[in-house]
Amino acid sequence: MENAFAWKVSIEQIKAANFNLDQKNPHAADLVSHDPAKLLADYARLQSEAQALRDQLREILAKSLASPR
Repeated sequence: MENAFAWKVSIEQIKAANFNLDQKNPHAADLVSHDPAKLLADYARLQSEAQALRDQLREILAKSLASPR
């Protein structure tokens, strides 16, 4: 019976891993990477996206305030 602590691995997978029996648990959630380079790249991307949204909002507000009512 397969569960979170026991699972089957095919012989093809074992051969492909050069008979390494240290196989990833298919039931485990993906782990979050704490690699500093990846975290900094994600942070920079998120900052860029946030700035683009702020610029878009600023443009919308400027147009709204400039138009006569």
